[in-house]
Amino acid sequence: MNENWKCRLAGTLFAVLLAPAAHAGAVFNLSAPQSRLWLEGSSTLHPFTIHATSQDFSLSFTKGTGDMAAALAAQEPATMTLIVPVYGLKSTEAKSMDRNMQKALKAAQYPDIAFTMTGYQAKPEDGGYKITAQGNLSIAGASKPETIEADVKIGKDGATIDGQEPVIMSDFGVKPPTMMFGAIKVADRIVVRFHLKLNPSNTGEKK
Repeated sequence: MNENWKCRLAGTLFAVLLAPAAHAGAVFNLSAPQSRLWLEGSSTLHPFTIHATSQDFSLSFTKGTGDMAAALAAQEPATMTLIVPVYGLKSTEAKSMDRNMQKALKAAQYPDIAFTMTGYQAKPEDGGYKITAQGNLSIAGASKPETIEADVKIGKDGATIDGQEPVIMSDFGVKPPTMMFGAIKVADRIVVRFHLKLNPSNTGEKK
């Protein structure tokens, strides 16, 4: 069993353990390809964008509530995880940018970026909710507490979550990548942006 395979297996088990139990009722999952997550950064040459070609998201409320608006209004405790495979990050630049970023993020050892929510506050705003979520963000084997703000809009066909979060790579022990033998340097600060479209999926009756 090679090291990379073991890391991927560990990441999968991590997601399963943190995911809501099958009897929790409604689980809100991503609707693809309507959901997008991307990173924006800059370098000594020009700005760049890196898109996540895949991501796994799961949200459920502890009482099994399938009505997200009611759950948020009641501040019902929730479980939420977001996992982004590092090898699925693709830039708008040359493939060398992808390789250098994957190397900087230690993809071979830690193939996933993960955010696990530990708590949240919801405030009604503009016909939706302003969410402030606390949790742990894991990048390249380092985990740090992080607070993320997002806007939630709820409609008949599901919900959308929009937001952005600046990340300092060196805070997670990541050395910003360089290219052209160091002539091009990537800035330490990147901004993670996301537009997540969620649909409820019934996983069983609440017990």
